[in-house]
Formats: sequence, structure tokens, C-alpha cells
Amino acid sequence: MKFTKLTFRAEDLTRFGLPDIPYEVPSAYFEHAGSDFDEPPLAAMLYTLQQRAAHGQADWLKLVPAMDALVLALQKSGWVGTSTIKGADFTIHLDEIDLGGYCIAIHRRGRIVAALAEADGGRVKAQLFHPPCARTIETLITFSRNADENGRLPYYGTPWQSLEDTAVSNSQYYAAEAGRTYLAPWQFGVGIGWDKAPMAEWMAAREQMRPWPANPASAAIAINAHVLIRDLLESVPQEGSEEEVLPDFYALLAAVKDKPEGEPLTPLSAYNLSQPDGRFAFLWALFNDFQEGGLLMAVNHVWDCLDKPRGLRCALMAQKVGKTGTGRRALLRFLSRFLEETLHEFEIPDLPDRNAYTSFEDWNADCLAHFERLEMRMTAIIARYEAIMDGREPQDFMPVPTGIVIKGPWAGSDV
Repeated sequence: MKFTKLTFRAEDLTRFGLPDIPYEVPSAYFEHAGSDFDEPPLAAMLYTLQQRAAHGQADWLKLVPAMDALVLALQKSGWVGTSTIKGADFTIHLDEIDLGGYCIAIHRRGRIVAALAEADGGRVKAQLFHPPCARTIETLITFSRNADENGRLPYYGTPWQSLEDTAVSNSQYYAAEAGRTYLAPWQFGVGIGWDKAPMAEWMAAREQMRPWPANPASAAIAINAHVLIRDLLESVPQEGSEEEVLPDFYALLAAVKDKPEGEPLTPLSAYNLSQPDGRFAFLWALFNDFQEGGLLMAVNHVWDCLDKPRGLRCALMAQKVGKTGTGRRALLRFLSRFLEETLHEFEIPDLPDRNAYTSFEDWNADCLAHFERLEMRMTAIIARYEAIMDGREPQDFMPVPTGIVIKGPWAGSDV
């Protein structure tokens, strides 16, 4: 996603109580609102800070004062916070969480960002302790999807059961290593280990926690601003472009120093989608490296690479995974479904019990076989989505047979 920097006079910043830092809005936002604003686009500015803060190398704590100020400015302009946030297909419940009991926390770099617990009917309730970044908000939305009349979700049980399964998946380890938010279950309360012994660093982090904001209902303003701008951007055509590097202002000092020596991720826009291996690598990178934060970038690249009629092709992709819509909106739902299946619905069985083996070699061999089975399962999922992207049926994992000439859906493709 590309952003456009805004310039404000000192008196305007003072009038809205905003700290003097760089402010941006998504470039595509101008397609909707134009380049001239009678008032600062507060919601779009907050959305941008949420996106910047979600980056693994962002100095997200430095952005807290500005995010606090924008929520307050929105509140003064008439935005109202509630304890229940209803979207098109989700309902987030904000409530006080008992941190001394079983809960699942959202962590980041040694801090507790939020806590989630089971509510009536297997739903999920949440409490925030920091202004939420985009990744935190999307996590809350994912596990607050509206269930059916029996309180069940497709492919899973209750929203809480879905959250429990995700919290113990390998994806949380990778997110933590990358500096992003991640889920962690606390069976006996935050800061109490599996052996019921206090863990000093997490007990200290728990002592420092304070509900955010002081009025819990006001947290809804930050979430509603994100959803409003996100939905707006989905409906506005966006120019395709390579992913932008996180500007130095938002980055951790160590990340800025290490930038010349660091090995950047391959941009999603670099993958050749007209070839099977390019589509497979693209989907793998979206799952393994970018996840929800790369959705809009992924949508832009696929859209730019598709041959006409693009809107219809996107609609067919979405239909094959049970989604509706046309154009970019359908494409976003298709790729979102891919991430839901790989990140949140991919069940990872426990490793073989070491005590059941007489030798380390036998146990290690079964562990390797365990990981190989997991890789094969993940490969099958990605291959299914690769087939759908190429206009084939989900069960058709194999490439088009040699000798059959078919005009594929990709602009400039020969087969």
C-alpha cells in the first residue's frame, strides 16, 4: 500500500491536540475524498498509523501518543464508542478480562497488547491495553466472526475454539520472531507458567498493564476507524505498485541501522503469476512472510497481472471458496479465505511423545516424518488455491497437460 504525506500548520496540530510527527493517508484515499480537506482526515490518519505500527520493525510505542490523540480528536468530533462493535460479518465484544484466569493474550516484544477470554456461547470478548495496530484489530475481527444459530463457525466449532487452536500454532512463533503481534495462551492466568510458577518478566509486564483507553468503550473508535477506511479502500481502485519500505521515522533504531545489511523480503509484486511455480511461491510468501499485512499488496499484484475480464475472473475465484463479490472486493475475499485456512484453520498435531520411544533416533525419525506430513498438507492447500487462481477447479492440482493450448487468465501468458 502506498501512502501520501500530509502537511499541517502548527496551529492546526494544536487545535486538534496532535503531536508534531509525520502524518499520512493511503494514496488511494484521495480517490474518494480528493486532495483538499476542510478538516484533517482523522480516521484515515489513524488507519495509517495502525498500518505503520503493525510492521514487524516499527517503533510502535513511539506512535502511541499520536494514536491516543487521534482517538480523542475523533471522539470530540462526534464519534461514539460502544462496548459492542458490529460489522458486516463480525461482532466484537469489549469487556474487562480476568487476567488471573484462563485467557489468551496478544503479545508484542515483551508487552501485553490485549487479552481475550471466552464469553457466553463460545464467543470471544476482548480488552485492550495499548492502542491497537492493524494486525491486532484484524485478529479481533477474525475471531469475532458471526456464528450460525447454533453458535458454530464453518470448518470449526465456536469462535473461542478457533482462537484456542490458532494460539498454539507455529504461525505465532514466526510472528513473534518477526516482531509482530502474536497470540499466547495463559492457562492459569497471565504471567503464570504451565507448572503454575510465576514468570518474573511476564508478571512485571502484567503489573505495568493499564486498560486502554480509560473508558473501555472508546476503544471502539480506534477499531471503527480501521474498519471504515479498510472497507472504503476495498471499493476504490488502486494503482499497482511495489511494497514501500517502512520509512525511517516509524522504524526501530536498530532496524534503521541494520537496513543496509538486512536481507529484505522479496516483494509480492516480484512473482510471475503467469507461471505455476510463480503463483505457488506468491501464495507461500503471502502465508509465510506477509500474512494479513500483505493482503492489499497481494490484491493489487494479482489484479495487475490478470487478463480481461478481470472482474469476472476474480468473482469466479471467490465463488470457488464460498465467497461472493466482483473485482477487487472478490479478490480480497479469496485471498483472505486463503489466509484463514492456512493461518487459523490449519491444525498442527502435537509431536510424538518422547517417552514412548526407546531411542532418540526412532523419536527423531518420527518427528521428521511428522514435519514432512505437515508440509505435504500445507503444499496441498497452496496447490488448491494456485489452481483456482489459474482458472482451474480446486481439485485440479496438476498443471495444464502438455500439448493442449489454452489461453490462461494471465495477461501476457502463452498457455
